[in-house]
Amino acid sequence: MILVHGFTENAYASWAGLAPILAAQGYCVFAPTLGTTTGIPWLGATGNGFSDAAELDAVVRRVLDATGADRVDLIGHSKGAAIARYVANTVAPESVRSVVGIAAANTEGEIPGYEQTGAALTAVRDALAAVGITTPPLPERDPAFFDALTEGGETRPGIRYTMIATPYDTIVTPWDTGFVSAVPGSEVRNVALPGVCPEDLSDHVSIQYSKNVAQLVLDVLDPHDVRPIRCSPQAPVVGSTR
Repeated sequence: MILVHGFTENAYASWAGLAPILAAQGYCVFAPTLGTTTGIPWLGATGNGFSDAAELDAVVRRVLDATGADRVDLIGHSKGAAIARYVANTVAPESVRSVVGIAAANTEGEIPGYEQTGAALTAVRDALAAVGITTPPLPERDPAFFDALTEGGETRPGIRYTMIATPYDTIVTPWDTGFVSAVPGSEVRNVALPGVCPEDLSDHVSIQYSKNVAQLVLDVLDPHDVRPIRCSPQAPVVGSTR
């Protein structure tokens, strides 16, 4: 499986909690850092969504070649979920078995957190410029990619989609835009996290560190061994998979 981080994140920041859980269950886990367009190696998914998707597609092909598998599972957080779904829907549907979106950023125009992050990065850049330090250009908005994401429907036949979202998300708003609709032949499960565990207060930045999300992901990966979720209380901002 391949884990896909979100906007201004990286493989470690996004997946240091979930990746070891999946590996401990015997899964072969790959977690690249994609789209480092600013010149800062730990600041990923800052580029054009199409170029990020092309990078992910190259990773998919390398993983299939290295493992001998026929298809991969893609698990994405925030913008990473959109990149994963675009690859599954448009670039390489024959190579993807399932997509898990965690707090998926499906519509850029409804993501105030992008504006907040951009404002923060601008402030940092201006402060550095004031002392003579030149920084790379900031990431730009990407409406064409998000428009393309919905062309032909939000899903594709033969692929399973599980979208996990929370009403405590203040970045992707409305929070339920993280859900998708099925087309004939696709399988979709939209999960409101508090409906699975009312004590899970995970927000956008901590949801991928939720024990309850980890259990949902394991159910997706092995649908023949679905188990009841053992509800674990989770805090916003500082979620923990331990």
